[in-house]
Amino acid sequence: MNNSLADIVNLRQYPLVESESVAYKNLVGEASSQLAQKSICVLPGFFHQDGIRLARQSIRQIEHLAEPRWFKRTPYVFNPPTRDVPLGDPRRQAQEYDISYLYGGQLDADQAIRVVYRWNCLHDFLSRVVGHRLFPLADTTYDLIVSLIHDGGIHGWHFDSNEFAVSLMLEPSETGGVFEYVPDIRTHDDERFDDVTRVLSGERHRVRCVAVTPGTLVLFRGHYALHRVSRVGGARPRCMAIMSFDRRPGMVLDNAGLRGDRTN
Repeated sequence: MNNSLADIVNLRQYPLVESESVAYKNLVGEASSQLAQKSICVLPGFFHQDGIRLARQSIRQIEHLAEPRWFKRTPYVFNPPTRDVPLGDPRRQAQEYDISYLYGGQLDADQAIRVVYRWNCLHDFLSRVVGHRLFPLADTTYDLIVSLIHDGGIHGWHFDSNEFAVSLMLEPSETGGVFEYVPDIRTHDDERFDDVTRVLSGERHRVRCVAVTPGTLVLFRGHYALHRVSRVGGARPRCMAIMSFDRRPGMVLDNAGLRGDRTN
C-alpha cells in the first residue's frame, strides 16, 4: 500500500506518513492557517504527475457513464424558499448548473483517487487541519464523486450543505472553469441576503478567484462562502474529484440536491 501511495502522492512535499516529524506539524499548521484566514487551503502538487495520469486515464474509460445534469436552482440547495419569500430575494434567484457526475460505486477500488480517499493518513491529516475527527462516508454513491464540466457548462453560485469539502483537480478546462468564491459572506447568525444578492447581480469586488492546477488538493469551507465554477470552454472537460467526510462514522447521505431534484 505504501509503495502504491508513494507512486500517487507527493510524500516528499506532503509527508503524511510522518505524523511526528517537524515537516508534518508545519504542514498542518500552514494548512490550518490558510483555512482559517481564507476559507480555503490549496495544496498544489499533492498528486505526482504519474498519479494524475493514472487517475485521469481510468476515468476516461468510464466517462461515457457519467450522468449529465442540467437544471436551475437557488444557491440555498437544501433550504428551498417558503411562499412568503419575495421574488427579489436570493433564495429565489435560480442559478444554472450544467455538469456531469460519476458516482462512487462506478469507481474501481484500485482507482488512484479511491485508494487515497480510503487512506488513513489522509483522514488523520484532514482531522488535524480542521480541528476535529473526520471519517470517510459509508456511502458508495456520494463518498467520492467525479465532476465533469464540458464545453458551455457551469456550476452556478451556491452554498454547500456540509461544513467543508475536499477536492482534487485532475484536469482543467481549456478556458474558463475558474473557481470563484466570496469567503464568509454569511454567518451562523446572519444570512446577509443583501450581500448575497449583490454578488448574484454581478458585483465582483469581494469575489476571489483561485487557479487550481492538476494534482492540487483543495480544502474549502463552503457552508458560509458563496462559490461557483465559471462557464467552461473548449473540447477538454474540467475534471475534478470531490471527497466527502463527516464527523460521524458510517454516514450515508440523502443528497438529492446534488442531482438537481430540489429545484426552485
